[in-house]
Amino acid sequence: MDRIILEKAIVVENIYYGFDSSNIRMDAALELDKLVRFLQDNPQIKIELGSHTDNLGDDEYNLGLSQRRAESAVKYIISNGVDENRIRARGYGETRPITANTNADGSDNPEGRQKNRRTDIQVFEYNKDTGKMEEIEEMRAQPDEK
Repeated sequence: MDRIILEKAIVVENIYYGFDSSNIRMDAALELDKLVRFLQDNPQIKIELGSHTDNLGDDEYNLGLSQRRAESAVKYIISNGVDENRIRARGYGETRPITANTNADGSDNPEGRQKNRRTDIQVFEYNKDTGKMEEIEEMRAQPDEK
């Protein structure tokens, strides 16, 4: 990346959650470990972890669940040595899907639901005078177009 786009979500593959769960899965821990290393190598960056749900359940419940997911990921990162002042958690519920929760014929789309139960990152502060950004490209999967 040649430049930082503040407040633009970057979906990091494999930070997903089980249905109705905020527990960090083993596959998610591996990706969060990469994020920990990235943050340790780039102390000038502050990020938001935004977590999401599929569309099962009511809006209020999903907002709470997504907030718990974001907080769980933040807690994991802080427990691995990142300063808590450099990271914040935000739950978005089902408001920002990246794929359909149902198929065109109205049937369930389990793969789509799984992709929507995710955490993404946004850089909300970056000191460009001391920054380096080589490694974030490796973590980038696809931007959140919302």
